[in-house]
Amino acid sequence: MRRRPLLLAATAIALACLPALHADVADSVAAGISRSSYTHYLDDVLYTHDGDDRGFGAEHNLARDAIYAQFATFGLQTSLDPFTYSGSTYYNVVATIPGRTRPDDIYVIGAHYDSVNNPGADDNASGVAGVLEIARVAADYWWDATLVLIAFDREEQGLIGSQAWVDEHLSDNIVGMISLDMIAWNPAGLRHDWVRVYAGSDYWVHRSEVAAAIEAYSSLTALPCKDLRASDHVPFEDAGFPGAMVIEESHGTNPHYHQPEDSVDSADYIDYAFATEVTRGIAGWTAQYAGATETPEPGTLLLVAAGVACLAWRRRTAA
Repeated sequence: MRRRPLLLAATAIALACLPALHADVADSVAAGISRSSYTHYLDDVLYTHDGDDRGFGAEHNLARDAIYAQFATFGLQTSLDPFTYSGSTYYNVVATIPGRTRPDDIYVIGAHYDSVNNPGADDNASGVAGVLEIARVAADYWWDATLVLIAFDREEQGLIGSQAWVDEHLSDNIVGMISLDMIAWNPAGLRHDWVRVYAGSDYWVHRSEVAAAIEAYSSLTALPCKDLRASDHVPFEDAGFPGAMVIEESHGTNPHYHQPEDSVDSADYIDYAFATEVTRGIAGWTAQYAGATETPEPGTLLLVAAGVACLAWRRRTAA
């Protein structure tokens, strides 16, 4: 009997063909980013209210554990990656989605979850909420390349957590990295709904691609800029990996920067719609370059395999 080998071969062909059948899904990935979901993470998960302290206060570890729990809830491979700072152990929270066809190509989306002894709603729970929302949507897709989503710790003390992670992964093939850092302050004015993309001069192509994707998949205007060495993309660039920082246009005029009022409770402060659009643009970039593929509905593989097997049988019997 030759039917079983034929069916197995047909199934293999079907699996190989599925990425081509679902190649262009970046718009769907971007459209899946939800303002209500983003708002939930920022308001309810990350300890961003008056009196919270994600620097060295009690809310720091609570936020770390909440981020871990969210990644795990999405079904992602999740770990706490330890490093030492000032004689104590701290942790980056890392979630991974293995790539299916080019797993050695790695894309990193990160944001730091520590603050300057304050609620840190904009700096930088806003970026972490974006990473969580991208992770939530990404979990529903297959990916050609490997995605690594990281909530870094001890950024405010000098990019300590991101440097430690990069030092552990110098032999990896990291082909793109984005740091989301302060993406929720969007005051009225000449450049309302603008976002900046910073990268070093050696990575102008990466910077331009990120800016173009933000404009393609969101309603925002993106401004490519010469590097601002003040976020977790810097250790990646220094190690020779393409890195970029995405940040609100008006970050230099944020009145609550590093202040106790950097809180979701501050009136007329956090622009959730703007932050969601930034997240949407980065989700689109990720899908475009890391190769998102829609997962088939239950039974789709069997139907495709049966169709291929039937076609092969017809050709064989007609010969």
